[in-house]
Amino acid sequence: MLFRSINAKVIIIDEAPHKLYMGYQNLQADLYLAGDTNATLRLLVEAVKAEKISPSKLKERKDKWSAAHERLEEKRRNAEAEAKKKSGITPVLLASTLAEGLPGNTIYLDETTVHGGINRRHVGNQGPQSYIAPRSGLGQGMGISAGVKLACKDRPVTLLVGDGAFLYNPAVQTLGFARDEKTPFMTIVYNNKGYRAMRENQRSYYPGGLGEQHKLFYGEPTNEFAYEDVAKLFGGHGAKVSDPAKLKSTLQTAAEAVAGGKSAIVNVDLID
Repeated sequence: MLFRSINAKVIIIDEAPHKLYMGYQNLQADLYLAGDTNATLRLLVEAVKAEKISPSKLKERKDKWSAAHERLEEKRRNAEAEAKKKSGITPVLLASTLAEGLPGNTIYLDETTVHGGINRRHVGNQGPQSYIAPRSGLGQGMGISAGVKLACKDRPVTLLVGDGAFLYNPAVQTLGFARDEKTPFMTIVYNNKGYRAMRENQRSYYPGGLGEQHKLFYGEPTNEFAYEDVAKLFGGHGAKVSDPAKLKSTLQTAAEAVAGGKSAIVNVDLID
């Protein structure tokens, strides 16, 4: 689903914009361009240049969107500054510390649900093919991470996953494969002690309802265990962290283990 702006025209460029094999698509576009994406974008750039838009108009538009971008950046910086004042580890602190502490060529696999937007804002754009977000169902993250590492052996791979989604993943099989095929990767467990998406969806559909009144959210509780210990079963590195002061060093130690050929799981206790 696209989030529409009343002042924008939405154009979808794809080799096959309408996926006939899908039972449901909610694209909401004004125009569909079927064809090779790279070739279409090159032709579009040539067409725009041929229009010979006035330099003053270009400057006006550039200034407008530069200012809008700076407002977003200021909001991001303020959120990160506030996160550092908290007594525990917030999702914003975790995401910004990943961006600061891990190698700049890291490929991030994002299988979080409620924290996806935070990751995109605070892990940030680390360059081409640095962020992959599988969205067709939970439980794929670890397998895809091993596959991405197999394809990009010279780059570190880090999976971002909630504690609930972690339980969907075939951790035993994937860590065994990663050990035997020498495709080590790091898993960061965003541990908020439950299927938070289940709770937030109930609150969204039934605000002030019985579930919220009685703090009873069916489907949210999980049977927590030491997720980090699973990596150790396969000769990997496991760590748990709840102290913000130790977060960066814990992540960097895990990254060093992965660079040395061991898969790692870091279980991060979140406070919200």
